[in-house]
Amino acid sequence: MIEIERAMNAANQDDLAECLAIRGRAKAICGDYDGALADVNAAVEKDANNLYNFLNRADVRHMRGELDLALEDISHAITLDEKNPVSYKLQAEIFDELGRTNEATESYAILYKLTKKNPRVVPLKYLEVIDAKAAEKIHKAEEKAAAEKAKRNAEKQRDADKKSVDDKKSDDKSDEKISSDVDKNKSDKEQANDKT
Repeated sequence: MIEIERAMNAANQDDLAECLAIRGRAKAICGDYDGALADVNAAVEKDANNLYNFLNRADVRHMRGELDLALEDISHAITLDEKNPVSYKLQAEIFDELGRTNEATESYAILYKLTKKNPRVVPLKYLEVIDAKAAEKIHKAEEKAAAEKAKRNAEKQRDADKKSVDDKKSDDKSDEKISSDVDKNKSDKEQANDKT
């Protein structure tokens, strides 16, 4: 499992808080939500200045369905580093899940700005509000890709149909040759019988 490998290969094995946070996420991914929460709580207690400890706990709480508590951890992480895009991504996803569209849009807008306007980090329905031109480019690119795919599929089908027709013609010719050979053999036998 990737999270366990990350814990074992942490840059600073002496950083117990980092290892506990990573192990907690790994436990959550495996479905051990109670064990996960215990580990990420311990990570926060050991190092309350590491925003990733709060983000890991927020993610575990998110998996547990404790969305309001997850948002509290994310808010604390943002106070530790307001330029970390991971905080805003997780925050926006939770706001979206809660149906809090305006707040999700705000978080995605900050994320978009922090990632140097990378349109791939924002879901299209939010990108349409944040940067309509970027969203339109994506729509056009998707339409073009779909048209090219449809064209390739049509060409493949046409080639398959042509091959099928060619195979049928080849089979018909083979059948005609076999029939002709059978007729010739009958004729040869009849001629041989007539000579005797």
